[in-house]
Amino acid sequence: MRRAYLGDPTNPANQGEDIREDESTSVFVSNLPSDCLPTHVLMQLRGVGKIWASNFIPPQAPYTTAASKIVFWDRDGLDAFFAKWRHGDFIVSGHRPHVVMNWFRTSSKPPSDESRALTVTGPPEIVELFRLCEFLQAHFHFELEDMIEMPGAPDEGQTTIEVRFASWRAQASKAWSVVRKAIAGVEMPETPMTEREKYLWRSVTVDWAPDPSA
Repeated sequence: MRRAYLGDPTNPANQGEDIREDESTSVFVSNLPSDCLPTHVLMQLRGVGKIWASNFIPPQAPYTTAASKIVFWDRDGLDAFFAKWRHGDFIVSGHRPHVVMNWFRTSSKPPSDESRALTVTGPPEIVELFRLCEFLQAHFHFELEDMIEMPGAPDEGQTTIEVRFASWRAQASKAWSVVRKAIAGVEMPETPMTEREKYLWRSVTVDWAPDPSA
């Protein structure tokens, strides 16, 4: 199974960074339920550490279970996850997954306020669950743990939505960039705006939120 999912470990393209395995932050998770979604895995990762990236792999014949590649922000996160798994506390929809180090190695990232989660606050005409999701989908592909309308927006008449992506890499980081461009009034062909929409976007703010896995 590992070869089918992970590819040829002798191929340099599959080896990642030139670091020792005990420095790597990347794991491979197999024996996930066949109908597993990213949110099912991510919601079982509370209290381990920030996630830099994750990738979910549906069952591939002849295998009947799904798999996932998870890259933690730092080595402490990976070690905490392994401890959770070894203690039998990482269960996904009744399955106890199998966890190994990924052949594709990645090093720890510097500490940062950035994460796979961010909040967007602004007029509900713009900051609304369906509309915000549709806006982001027009710009890039992403997977979610959750998307939540938060209570207690800072100003009356505003809405705050927390978006919990599966990854910081290419997902939360991309969302941050796209939302900032919309706030600045940058023309984007994927999402042409009316003058009123441009006006409303000027009052939107975006902030990093704590990683739910931290």
